[in-house]
Amino acid sequence: MSKIKLTSLFCAALFVILLSLFLGSHVINPFQASDVEREILISIRLPRVIVAVLMGMALGASGAVLQGILKNPLADPYILGISSGAALSATLGLLSGVYIFWEIQHTVHCLYRCVFHQPHSRCFRLEGR
Repeated sequence: MSKIKLTSLFCAALFVILLSLFLGSHVINPFQASDVEREILISIRLPRVIVAVLMGMALGASGAVLQGILKNPLADPYILGISSGAALSATLGLLSGVYIFWEIQHTVHCLYRCVFHQPHSRCFRLEGR
């Protein structure tokens, strides 16, 4: 890409990022922002925009790596089954109740006891049986 195209692409991306900071359900004027509006910008909108930019960069990089490793320009997570595996693991994670720091909720214990049909388990007592 030429430097002019790259510069214009960067400027357009920066414009969209700034636009997403100040536009929302309540339009904020950056030159006449009150204390509440500054707090909304810094505490709510800025972290969301930063996370959106970083996630977009990560998804683009992962797609490029996937296509580079497989040497297939049509490689896609949906075609390869990666998205289905991610959905399955996310579902199992939500249903199991396991947290990031390995705190196991009552859900895992209850599921384990109910699968092995032990009526004296806590899950049956909680339901009133």
